[in-house]
Amino acid sequence: MKILTCKKCGKVVEVIKEGKGGLICCGEEMSEGSITEQQKSFQSVEEVLEFAMNKEEAAFAFYRDLARKVKTKGVDKLLLELADQEKEHKSLFLSLLKKKSSIKKFLKPKKIQDLKISDYVIEVSPSEDITIQEALIIAIKREKASFDFYTNLANSTTDAKLKKLFNAMAQEEAGHKLKLETIYDEVIYKEN
Repeated sequence: MKILTCKKCGKVVEVIKEGKGGLICCGEEMSEGSITEQQKSFQSVEEVLEFAMNKEEAAFAFYRDLARKVKTKGVDKLLLELADQEKEHKSLFLSLLKKKSSIKKFLKPKKIQDLKISDYVIEVSPSEDITIQEALIIAIKREKASFDFYTNLANSTTDAKLKKLFNAMAQEEAGHKLKLETIYDEVIYKEN
């Protein structure tokens, strides 16, 4: 069986039956290989932070580009806000990269509540006519994929420093997911 991994969000899929073409995730074809293979390439905290900044930059570009395409009123504003949040996340990792002393504060364990909304909503494909609900679902699913990605990296490394960093990054993504799920709960569930 073949394993494919998204280079942007870290989503891993097992190919049960092969067909023509490739599998697309986050707008790009998924590559062959597992999380463990990706993890092996990380030799230092700096490399992990560089990787995380690239992920945040890709997420920023995804939301910005989608905001330019959507036609539904109000959704473009939400997507631009999400793009700005990704830019802030990148800035956080950049500041951690420049000031190693702040890494200790970042690494302090925190437990983020999980509303589990991502477990009950159906995957949505980005399109120019998405609704606010669909835009939130896309964002929630992407944050969940990032959380899973860093959790898998933490579970697959034996390096204690990297394990701690991956777990902290997973919790950071869980915090972003909680924020989006809270908005979803307030806007979508209360309307229905």
